[in-house]
Amino acid sequence: MLFRLWTGRSSNGSVPTGRWDGCRYGRRFEKDIPMKSTPTILIVEDDENHRFMLDVILRSWGCVTQKARNGRGALPLIQHKEVDLVLMDINLAQDTGIDVLRRLRSFDPYLPVILMTAYCPPETAREASDLAGGEILVKPIRLDQLEEVIHRVLGQTVISSTSAGG
Repeated sequence: MLFRLWTGRSSNGSVPTGRWDGCRYGRRFEKDIPMKSTPTILIVEDDENHRFMLDVILRSWGCVTQKARNGRGALPLIQHKEVDLVLMDINLAQDTGIDVLRRLRSFDPYLPVILMTAYCPPETAREASDLAGGEILVKPIRLDQLEEVIHRVLGQTVISSTSAGG
């Protein structure tokens, strides 16, 4: 799956938009995405390779990224209101994503959070879901699911383009 993002204006020139252009399963598609501003997404992931991969993907989609390998690195960025969305692993090496999420909620109860996990016990998943607002992605993460959840959580509507070429 290949995605590119470029910025422009809507057909009447009034609304800044980003246009996703890509090839999925051999079919070409385009989507106009209203952009209020460039979202800043904090990636909290202790696995360096996974953190790098998410960083590359999100930046290629036009997002600004911040990265932290644990809660100690993430919380100061969140406290200073430098992020619009947190994408966090539940099973961090130094502290659990649940602990970080509890601390995060104590000073920003409304910050959108998407949790990721390869495995967690059902009771942990329930608590995490309650704290994060129900958004949990299971690893390995499919890019189409990641894209869909990010747009849903940030409140950006994906509008099909009627003038899609090709």
